[in-house]
Amino acid sequence: MTDPIDKENVPPPRRVKRKRWLPSLIWLVPIVALLVGGTLMARVILARGAQITVTFSSAEGIEAGKTRVKYKSVDIGVVKSIGLTDDRSGAVALIELTHDGKAFAVSDARFWVVRPRVAAGSVSGLGTLLSGAYIGVDGGRSHDKKSTFKGLDTPPAIYADTPGKQFTLHAPDLGSLDIGSPVYFRRVRVGQVTSYDIDIDGKGVTLHVFVNAPFDKFVARGTRFWNASGIDLKLDANGLKLDTQSLLTVALGGIAFQTPEEADHEPATPNTEYQLVRNEATALKDPEHISQTVVMYFHRSLRGLTVGAPVEFKGINVGEIKSIGIHYSKKHHEFVLPVTATLYPTRFGMDIRDDNPQHAAEDVRTQFDVLIKNGMRAQLKNASLLTGQQFVQLDFVDPGDREKTPPRFGMRERDGAYVFPTADNPTDDIEAQLAGIAKKLNKVPFEQIGQDMHRALGTLDATLKQTEQLAKTVNSDLAPQMKETLAEARRTLETARQTFSDDAPLQRNARDTLEQVAKAAASVRVLTDYLQTHPEALIRGKAKDAQ
Repeated sequence: MTDPIDKENVPPPRRVKRKRWLPSLIWLVPIVALLVGGTLMARVILARGAQITVTFSSAEGIEAGKTRVKYKSVDIGVVKSIGLTDDRSGAVALIELTHDGKAFAVSDARFWVVRPRVAAGSVSGLGTLLSGAYIGVDGGRSHDKKSTFKGLDTPPAIYADTPGKQFTLHAPDLGSLDIGSPVYFRRVRVGQVTSYDIDIDGKGVTLHVFVNAPFDKFVARGTRFWNASGIDLKLDANGLKLDTQSLLTVALGGIAFQTPEEADHEPATPNTEYQLVRNEATALKDPEHISQTVVMYFHRSLRGLTVGAPVEFKGINVGEIKSIGIHYSKKHHEFVLPVTATLYPTRFGMDIRDDNPQHAAEDVRTQFDVLIKNGMRAQLKNASLLTGQQFVQLDFVDPGDREKTPPRFGMRERDGAYVFPTADNPTDDIEAQLAGIAKKLNKVPFEQIGQDMHRALGTLDATLKQTEQLAKTVNSDLAPQMKETLAEARRTLETARQTFSDDAPLQRNARDTLEQVAKAAASVRVLTDYLQTHPEALIRGKAKDAQ
């Protein structure tokens, strides 16, 4: 048995502090590796941006894990995978953006595949021939996040950070314009066409143009835009006119703009809408606030008269032709040719009230009535004999010509248009007379006359041959005899010259004879004088005292 414990003599327990456990140095390696791995993972997590999907019409040139996403040649992402859309109409690229690239995952960002392209006279993407295609991006300005995008088939014409303004143009058709077509100001390229689309109603085309800074300040509220595409070759009543902005517009098309002096020069705001007209002359033409539509009925041929031809008065353009038609009158059983034109009364110098449209219309028609009553008529005139172009001239005609205007086409309205009376052109009568002369000439038997002339020429040819033969005979047979005759005549003339010379005997005898004749004439004159004084001497003889 053990001895009983003496509880009283038991010493109290002593507290001893436990020593701290120190790991072995071998544990430092996994700890360091864990720290490095955690750091790298944190960097990867922090470096990762957002994941987005971009749908393209084709995945040509795109490779998963290789194709980069670049903004201004800086990598901001990489394509992780490529697949097809649900309807198999395109390809979907899963893109992982970097931390710097997550700012491009906004609603107005644009993506496209950069590859070699030739468009609108420019070549782009040649660097991808060696490096391969990549996805370009244009950063938007929106703050709304987005993860699904539709890629562009072609690169955008203007980037979001390009300084300048965009404007909207409306035109009846696109013409030869295209995306990238240049925009000119005073023949200097200042912008380009960025996009176009057909209007909802299908009656026109809407274009968006971008004008680079600082040239955008020249676009004002009153600016006029016109189509400067190709070569503007115009042949009308004013002659032949050729105009073009540059050689580039001949191939690619282009748009030009200018602000007239009298227009509003206040700077335009972005997306201001304008009308795109067909040429410079139409764009810069002074706007006419008051106009009058008239219709003129002609009976002569309108060949050479075109839409847009001028209407002139005393050589001044006072309007233009809007349409040309043909109308059959059942009542009178004849065809008439209605020509619709727009006249501008202010160009006549008319005093028109412009406080409201009704007063303006009343003043216009009242003054036109006065002009027509005084003999103003519309006539067709030839602008050029070379081209055959015609125009309409308003002028006062003689009272006799006024009566030729059919009453049924006089001063009255038709479908809201003012009917302007017409008169025949005096040259038309000349043409009719020439036509009559031509008909008479057609009746002349030119063929029979030609045959008779042919026979006469044959007879004349035979006569000439006979004459030639006779001349040869005369030259051979009669020439010697004629030579001898001429020699005899020469000798006779020499003898006559000697006979009538001053010292020839015949001349001396002639002078003596003339002297005797003169003396006899003097004696006769004395006898005549005596007989006039003494006529009785013829009976009694001469008196003795007179002897």
